[in-house]
Amino acid sequence: MHTRQPVVTLVGINSLSALLTNGSQRSVQELLSILGQYERWLGQVINKQKSTVFCFSKISQSRKRRLLHNTGFVEGHFPFKYLGVPIILDHLKQLHFEDMVNKMRQKLSGWKMRLLSSGGKLILLRHVISRKNR
Repeated sequence: MHTRQPVVTLVGINSLSALLTNGSQRSVQELLSILGQYERWLGQVINKQKSTVFCFSKISQSRKRRLLHNTGFVEGHFPFKYLGVPIILDHLKQLHFEDMVNKMRQKLSGWKMRLLSSGGKLILLRHVISRKNR
């Protein structure tokens, strides 16, 4: 027996993070219904100017236009970052994480400096200066 996939899928961790739809008229109507229920239940209004639709390249232009028109959302483009993590259509590679790794290194270096005593900072400074003079 063949089971049907849902036309709207909610993906979320601690907030309304992402709604996935196949872009059909029915799934867009269900999406808008879900968003309407969310607004009524929580008393929060969805900001359509800040809400984004990301479409795969295989979606037809007419379906994409209808989706954007019916939702009032803006069109987003790949790649983009969500919570600092790159979202791309291809496999993630090491270079996609360079910004995140550099930010973590900066945070760790500040953390290490706060833990060093003034004498330890002086020794570290002398070491760095001596390395630059070589």
